[in-house]
Amino acid sequence: MICMFDEICKRSLRFIAACLSHHCDLVRFFAWHGIVCAPGTSLIGRYMIACSARYSFKICDALAGCVDFDDAVKRYRCGVIHDECMRAAHFLHDLIDNRDYYGRCLLIRDELCDIIKFVTVG
Repeated sequence: MICMFDEICKRSLRFIAACLSHHCDLVRFFAWHGIVCAPGTSLIGRYMIACSARYSFKICDALAGCVDFDDAVKRYRCGVIHDECMRAAHFLHDLIDNRDYYGRCLLIRDELCDIIKFVTVG
């Protein structure tokens, strides 16, 4: 599942890409100028800086048209999901350890089992 912020960023990046490859020279110029010359004051430039930092691509590659923005967002989300799964797995491991050796835990065994069921099933 993609979060709302990532969806907004993906749509913004698609818009920027469309502006950079637009048939009208004026539209291309304003998009390029906003990214290259005034990235701190231009809305397009700020979006490009924020998105390039979040999704790990170079702005020069984006200007050259070498970045697939949908793929960049997808790679980022896969990394975040992987991190979330790893955190959940470590948490479950700790819960199971505490369940099996519940003498050193503040929760009773049934409470630990309920938490484990909640984390694994949802």
